Amino acid sequence: MNVRLRCLRRRASQDEASLAFLLLTLLATVQLAVSTPTYFLDPARALINDSQKCVAHPSSTTSAKGIQKHGTPVLDSNITFEIYNIEGNAQAAVLCPGSDYNLKVAFGGRDRAALLNSNPPLVTFTLPVPTSGCPNQVVQPSSNAAATFNTRFTVSCNAIGQTLVFKVTSAGRAEGLTWKYASISAPVASADSPAAAPGGTCAAAIAACGLSRPLPPRPPPPSTASEVQLSETTGASTCTPSTLGYQCMVRKDKVTVHWTLNTKAAPNNPCTPTSKTMLKDTEVVQYGTLHMAAQSNTKGYVGLGFAENPDDMYRSDILLGWLDGAGKAAINTFFATRNGIDMGDVVTDTWAYDTGVFRDSAGVTTLCFSRRLWDNRAKISQDLRAVAGSSSKSSSALGSRRRLLDATAQGVLTQQLGLIWALSPSPRLVQHADEDAGGFYLDLVSGDFAESVDDGKSESYWVNVHGALMAVAWGLLLPLGTLLPAHRWLLRDVKVAGKHLWFWLHLGCQWTGVALFIAGFVVAFVKFEEVEGDMSEAHEKIGIAVMAAAAAQVVVAYIRPDPGAKRRGLWNLVHHNLGRITILLAWANVYIGIYLAHTGWGASYTEWVTPIAIVMGLLVLLDIALRITGCGKEDVAAPARNDAYKESYDDPAKIGDGAEGKGPSSFPVNSLVSSDFAVGASVKDMPLGHPKSGV
Repeated sequence: MNVRLRCLRRRASQDEASLAFLLLTLLATVQLAVSTPTYFLDPARALINDSQKCVAHPSSTTSAKGIQKHGTPVLDSNITFEIYNIEGNAQAAVLCPGSDYNLKVAFGGRDRAALLNSNPPLVTFTLPVPTSGCPNQVVQPSSNAAATFNTRFTVSCNAIGQTLVFKVTSAGRAEGLTWKYASISAPVASADSPAAAPGGTCAAAIAACGLSRPLPPRPPPPSTASEVQLSETTGASTCTPSTLGYQCMVRKDKVTVHWTLNTKAAPNNPCTPTSKTMLKDTEVVQYGTLHMAAQSNTKGYVGLGFAENPDDMYRSDILLGWLDGAGKAAINTFFATRNGIDMGDVVTDTWAYDTGVFRDSAGVTTLCFSRRLWDNRAKISQDLRAVAGSSSKSSSALGSRRRLLDATAQGVLTQQLGLIWALSPSPRLVQHADEDAGGFYLDLVSGDFAESVDDGKSESYWVNVHGALMAVAWGLLLPLGTLLPAHRWLLRDVKVAGKHLWFWLHLGCQWTGVALFIAGFVVAFVKFEEVEGDMSEAHEKIGIAVMAAAAAQVVVAYIRPDPGAKRRGLWNLVHHNLGRITILLAWANVYIGIYLAHTGWGASYTEWVTPIAIVMGLLVLLDIALRITGCGKEDVAAPARNDAYKESYDDPAKIGDGAEGKGPSSFPVNSLVSSDFAVGASVKDMPLGHPKSGV
């Protein structure tokens, strides 16, 4: 009994020290991974398309690599904008073409770095110095992060009658990784506005621009959707006319998408309601409109979503509907916060109106709806005005008072809309088949579309592959392999092909784990772009360190001295503790990787953390239980110490002819509680009954 108590006390002391070491290592790893936001306009990183560099802001589609650093951008209602005249004594309700203004952006008392630009790019910032090639864009770098961003700009004379949208995206060191954005619309006076009248606030500025001559009267706005032609919005129709009365349509895989831009109401067709919402001209001018329909040959549901990244369902605004057995329409809007939705994701304050579902005699189901281009009720797609260009010749409901995007002498600048679709033969909310969903980019002006991915496998797919390989290697196989020699007394003297069974099991776990680790390492370097962001950089550097340590363990195992050598104690110390540190770092890096997968690709914490934590916890508990149960056994793993290999016990003449120790052992036995045995520490196959065979 006394021997057993001493054994338990010794184990408890070792466990406490090892647990403390574990906590300190994890804390140190977390500190290494703390992120400091920097900004994303570095052309070497190529986070945005060059054609969009003056108007783009961080998003999953425009910065697939940069999204790892700051997470997906979120709307921040605490951000405020104040525009003053150059004297700084009065806020400007209407901007005058050719005039100078001060713009102050406040971040709710938080110090932040920021990116600010105007869209259309019809202003020139004079303070601070604008970014290269983009006079309409300025940056407040991390080194100058502050609670406010003070700027000065000049409105172009060509902006007369336009509405400028100033958008800011910011990130603060004290607020973690998330990008936060907000925008404000600032109308520019037109030549026939009250501000341009004699004595008006903009009369002198408009005259100085040479724009004081009265403009010809605008034609009256159309009263129905059918009166608006696509050529009036874009200057030329290049899209396929819709068979449902919309302006355009495009066929993509199993779904056909129809749409009309900037009309007061949706067209008449079997899907749209008989009594439609008729917006006012001022509402179309202020918010813009998008009327859409999605068709597919299915008797179940049809869904269409607005996604930042059409490679994934994660973080998207979705409309989904079907007809039940009685022919009653069931339609809901969803906000997808992961790659999947359920009824708990329904958005009650919906952005979709005039919704409908219709199925014809051929079995084609049509889902239709209308929405504003600018609607804060949407979670991801609050502002879609950038995807709807209008030329300076537009005679649509937008008139000459406003352009959704730039209408410069060079032409119209538009951005593509990221769409996702899904369908199912089932008239209820169920998981669709992989082949019954997809995503693509759509140019609403020209009707052109582009694939969301080129190689058939999105980056999120390879993130899952990388994570699975690393989790199995470091969460199960390698730790389990190190436990086998530590508790080899369980298998006693069972041999296979002349070698002990525990050795074969250990060797299989270690080399299989190493193979999976190398495969995951290769996936990361081949399939992922250069990392950007402190957390991602920490994950990469820790991964490289783990790879180097694992390789060192293999080399160390091959060059180990004989058990009777004087250097054997030092070898034990290095081999055992390097193994402990390697597995601790690997475990910490697994969880950092899960965090990056969650923030960058919408991976579920529950689906990743739960099984990994359970397996790791069971391994720790198993090791503790076996050490307690094995106290007093003749072949229980003993702590690594300098006198563990006394010559009296390691005389080769007294040891059996097993050769297990001749092969390399990659890692020490590491229970993360008490690692007393390293693979390779037992160079010879000692008889299991030997009182000191537990090395």
